[in-house]
Amino acid sequence: MVTKTYQIHKRINRLPMAKRAEVFDFIEFLLGQQQNGALTKQPVFGCAKGRIRLEDDFNAPIVDFNNYMQ
Repeated sequence: MVTKTYQIHKRINRLPMAKRAEVFDFIEFLLGQQQNGALTKQPVFGCAKGRIRLEDDFNAPIVDFNNYMQ
């Protein structure tokens, strides 16, 4: 792995500064993807159990909308 890192470093140093900035931006993009991927886990079935509840009158008309529902 050290030789690979050395080769990457050596090749980046041969690039003009504008291209080095593009390489840096791309590395930041890849690291961002890696971090976001770690945060977007698939939810486990039942993980929200007890967190969501419906009121008994869930299907009842909403009084505040009486003026709009004529």
